[in-house]
Amino acid sequence: MLTGSGAAADDGPDFNGDGRVDLADLTDPTRGWERRFGAGLGFVPAKAVPALVVDLYRDYEDNRWSEESFADYADRVGITHFQSIHARHAELPDHAQQPDFFRDWGSDRDFSPAKP
Repeated sequence: MLTGSGAAADDGPDFNGDGRVDLADLTDPTRGWERRFGAGLGFVPAKAVPALVVDLYRDYEDNRWSEESFADYADRVGITHFQSIHARHAELPDHAQQPDFFRDWGSDRDFSPAKP
């Protein structure tokens, strides 16, 4: 559920007075809004997510044009660029080399990773 101020139709999506936004309100290009949903890159093991986020942030900071928003940067570099960053974090390490990768934070018990 998205929340907001109940802004008028010219200023943003119609919140229908109940705190919900219709999908059409977010994706209607005739309204001039640049809202969009993220593109899937694939699966990443949970323990790899922090490093992936750091790499994505550093990539953006190092390669964006002056004053370029992340959305504009993503449009400019394209999905293939982000797939290469994702690929560095997508593989599970060998259990013998990194056993804590197979444990939840704060746990000493191994789990079996889900199959994508």
